[in-house]
Amino acid sequence: MKILKIELLNNPILGSTTFDFTRNNGKPYDNIVFAGENGCGKTSLLNIIFDFSNMTKDKSMPQNEERIFYIQLSNDEINRFNQRSQNEKLPSDSNVFKVTITGKHADWTGITINSFDIKGNKLNSSTTPFSANQEYRDIFKTVFSTAEISYMPKTSNTVTSMEIDEDFTSSLQSNSQLASEIQQLLIDIYTNDASDLSEWVTKHPQQVPPNSIIERRISRFKKAFSRMFDNLNFEKIATSNNQKTVLFKKDGKHISIAKLSSGEKQIVFRGAFLLQRQQVSMGYPVLLDEPEISLHPL
Repeated sequence: MKILKIELLNNPILGSTTFDFTRNNGKPYDNIVFAGENGCGKTSLLNIIFDFSNMTKDKSMPQNEERIFYIQLSNDEINRFNQRSQNEKLPSDSNVFKVTITGKHADWTGITINSFDIKGNKLNSSTTPFSANQEYRDIFKTVFSTAEISYMPKTSNTVTSMEIDEDFTSSLQSNSQLASEIQQLLIDIYTNDASDLSEWVTKHPQQVPPNSIIERRISRFKKAFSRMFDNLNFEKIATSNNQKTVLFKKDGKHISIAKLSSGEKQIVFRGAFLLQRQQVSMGYPVLLDEPEISLHPL
């Protein structure tokens, strides 16, 4: 899904305005930056997009408010949509759809989707698919990295089952537990990589392990951190007194993830949140609130 345009009418914060994310030729931009003073509504707009993508009706919407989304779906997304629809189908000859959300309804009942041809002409077909269930959420899903973050991860003494690139059926949003979640993720995938390598070596004695079996999970994180920092690299997971510690190497010395600077933690935690599902989130919108707080100082 790509968002072409958003029209807001009578929004309590943003008022009545239009956000157009397309070039002069009508094609959407791949990267969009919202810039403005504090309190101008940037986070509110991101929340509006996330609520739409997650099929979460904002119950605080005034009755006179309207949110109109112009979206572009791929052929695969249209086919998946129609396979689940028990009623009307989206036309296969259109990839642009207008979704209107009003504050007059307490839930998603009554939300309509209109379709347009390539020239922007409205087609006759319209549908109200959301009245039955929420089986369509994976088609509209996004990944939202919020500015909310706890800088101090909780201690960990075990390996759990967290993995990379696990598919997700609805939009994802980071929360205040992000630090602990990412610490546990790094512990789990580092341990799983070591286990896979050990198993392979046992089964293939006196053979050199292929690159595909060496650090196949943790490598994306190590590469990303080394590119973002000049003197800080992921090193290993250490176990002491039944506690597991994520260790980095900074200026030649080991430092735990809990003792990184606040700026370093922003990059590590928020970056790892996006890297965790890097492959399965391709093609879906990614929302970053206040990205400047995790920008590299260089």
